[in-house]
Amino acid sequence: MDKITWRLIEDIFNQAIKLPKAQQSAYITQACGTDTELFHKVKSLLDNQNNATKIYDVISKTAANFFTLQESLIGQNIGNYRVIKSLAKGGMGSVFLAERADQQYQQQVAIKLINTQLADKQTQNAFRTERQILANLQHANISRLLDGGTLDNNMPYLVMEYVKGEPINSYCHNNNLSLKARLTLFKKVCHVVQYAHQNLIIHCDLKPSNILITATGEVKLLDFGISKLIVQQSSGDNEENPLPTHAYSLAYSSPEQIRCEPVSIMADIYALGVVLFEMLTQQRPFDLNNKNLTESKNLLMNVEPLLASVALKAASTADSTNKITASQLCGDIDAIINKALEKSATLRYQSASQFADDINNFLNCQLVTARVSPRSLKLVKLFKRNKTISLTSLLLFSAIVSFSTTLWLQSIQLTKERDRSALTLSFFTDMFNELDPNKEKGQNVLVREVLDKTSTALNNTEHSLKQHPDSEAIIRSVIGNIYLELGMLLPAEQHLHGAMSLFQQQALTHSPAYLNLLIQLTRLYAVQFEHKKSLTIIYQSLALSKELYGDNAPHTLGIMSNLAGYLNMQGDHHAAKTLFEEVYLERLKTLGEEHIDTIATLKNIGIVYHWLGEYDKANEYYRNAYHLLVKTKGEKHPASFSILSLIGSVLQTMGQYQQALPIIKQHIEIATVVLGENHHEVLRSMHNLADVYKGLGQLTPAETLFRKVLKKRQEHLGSTHIETLQTQKKLAKLLNKTGGASKLEEALALALSTVNTNTNKLGEAHPDTLSSLQTLANVYLSQQQHDKARKLYLKILAIRDNSNEYQNHPSSITIYLNLASIDINNNKITSAEKMFKQAILIAEKHPKLHQQDIKQSALKFIEYYRSQNNETKVQDFQIHLI
Repeated sequence: MDKITWRLIEDIFNQAIKLPKAQQSAYITQACGTDTELFHKVKSLLDNQNNATKIYDVISKTAANFFTLQESLIGQNIGNYRVIKSLAKGGMGSVFLAERADQQYQQQVAIKLINTQLADKQTQNAFRTERQILANLQHANISRLLDGGTLDNNMPYLVMEYVKGEPINSYCHNNNLSLKARLTLFKKVCHVVQYAHQNLIIHCDLKPSNILITATGEVKLLDFGISKLIVQQSSGDNEENPLPTHAYSLAYSSPEQIRCEPVSIMADIYALGVVLFEMLTQQRPFDLNNKNLTESKNLLMNVEPLLASVALKAASTADSTNKITASQLCGDIDAIINKALEKSATLRYQSASQFADDINNFLNCQLVTARVSPRSLKLVKLFKRNKTISLTSLLLFSAIVSFSTTLWLQSIQLTKERDRSALTLSFFTDMFNELDPNKEKGQNVLVREVLDKTSTALNNTEHSLKQHPDSEAIIRSVIGNIYLELGMLLPAEQHLHGAMSLFQQQALTHSPAYLNLLIQLTRLYAVQFEHKKSLTIIYQSLALSKELYGDNAPHTLGIMSNLAGYLNMQGDHHAAKTLFEEVYLERLKTLGEEHIDTIATLKNIGIVYHWLGEYDKANEYYRNAYHLLVKTKGEKHPASFSILSLIGSVLQTMGQYQQALPIIKQHIEIATVVLGENHHEVLRSMHNLADVYKGLGQLTPAETLFRKVLKKRQEHLGSTHIETLQTQKKLAKLLNKTGGASKLEEALALALSTVNTNTNKLGEAHPDTLSSLQTLANVYLSQQQHDKARKLYLKILAIRDNSNEYQNHPSSITIYLNLASIDINNNKITSAEKMFKQAILIAEKHPKLHQQDIKQSALKFIEYYRSQNNETKVQDFQIHLI
């Protein structure tokens, strides 16, 4: 008889004997499949089922003695321990709870009685040697081997540390742990397994029941190395005759274990993959229910495993309370698990620490190695080889890797997708090779040149991709996104719209790829401030994301964030803040504080406060987001230095020019290197820097820089873009402050143009329109056109009074002060005092703002009342000079 487990034979036998005798043969034929040896064993049991000794006599005398021995051990001593009760039974033996019997001290242990015999001194000595190796395995997360020996009949036993705990999969499910919590727990398991492997110990039977979580949440691994020890002793240390698969747990056995090949650490890596799959989905990669041994072996050795995201999605309706969603597993986690479950051991992670490192990459929002295909690695090597390639080519590289690996994952299940992946990734590899300076005689080839060359080729009707419109759609969406990242909006729009048309023509609009395209279009329209177009796409993508991924999936939350951004730009700031806060709480719960999406939401809440004029809160949110990004991504990551620009902007708005100056300059320096001098983020900071120069009284460099930024924005964003208009308005304000007839005329022309364009584009109640109206009113005031100025000021206040969000906006302080000045000049002193008091009420809520303007206004009142010899009033206004 071979060493197949008693459990398998018993299960088939016990099911068969319940059937009428005429049906038994057919049943065991189906249950055993092509395993004729297994069939004959069970058939022999059935033929002898009326024998008084029944199953144990038929199997073997050794087995009978073993099971009889188990029953007689309760209350008996084994070594220094008294057996209390049976804990578990399995094919390789049984486990008993025992306690110290020598009264030396109190201790409960687990005794594992192994179903074999050490027949000669050579195997006994080998067993003792292996037992000592296991006993030396000292780790806080491994159940310790305390003692061991043999019974009178040479049957070996091991005394183990007794661990009270819950299997890791049950613990995760019963405590409804988040994805981050489960992965953090799993990393601990990997580190323990790595420790054992470094000590030349292989577990061979990793499964949830051998990975317990204690009441304090600590990991404890049981039976470490015992299976390997039994393999060696049972086979006489003959690696050509390893223990059959069923000595292990079939569902967690690697293909090489099933083929009875020599066992290595790669078997543990495979089992870890199954354990992780089960921790996240409460299912296994292969459903072995109602399958015979042959069918099960075939599945495990030849069939690709189910994706974890697919398994979870199929089961999601049964448990709506689960904190983990299918969309969280789609992509990186699917790839990580699949790498661990590769049929070929050489394609798996080569160590448990590598496995843990990739989990860590995912948790830290870094590229996971499981998603880098050989072609992608070729691109990496190309980039590393050519140090002269522009840094902006990183954008191209990251887009290609992201695109290709997403398609690769889809190709696991669909041949058509696999072919598309090969075609499109080949296209991008050739495209990236254009960046190789070795092919360009040492020249530094710019990404823009490659993109433009590729775009021209794609527009050729003879291009090979014209025969594959689905691939062309994906390629255009990727290229459009790269143009967008580089701040080249016109070609970005052309490619993204071209991709959209191709997706629609091919009826591929119900796919993740199309959803990603819609999200990129939303970004494009946001940068272009095309809010009406943006809203249509947002609602379309929101509906598709909910259908594909669910209400609280990362994609869906991202689109909700886009909707909040739209509301903010439309001036509905409180609604935007409420929605951003809702997204933040959900992201905090599911993704964690340090995820880049969670941090982005913090930044967006800061932007809302910035618009609302609550500059201290805006600064607080910006800085929190910046510190988290620097911690997780580094200060030169685009997301990090983007927030530097916002911090500089809010400090400049608050009048803290000296503090703003180095921050804005730092952003310009980094962003220019990474993004290029004409990128909209660089131009934004140059605009803010000009404003700082103005605040510091350096009017000439401020004017020069404003004019430079205005020209660049007109060229790259267009003359009606909101940011172009903002620079136009700022230049008008500066010229108004500089004074002189010619400059006031230019300021008036710029201000009028800005007001008219903003009114037509955004509406007269939009914050940017009101700001440009205020600039125009200020110019009228400088030109002594008091009636026109007063009329505009009152119009602005009336619009703001109708809005709950802007009634006490800090920019209204200067409006009231200017109205007071106009009234003093017109000898309307009562109205002037009323306006001044209103300015003071708002200023009390913003104590750091416009203090110099208030003092200048107070001086005008003092001058007026001194001319009236009213010292009481003079003293009242002198208080505001302190």
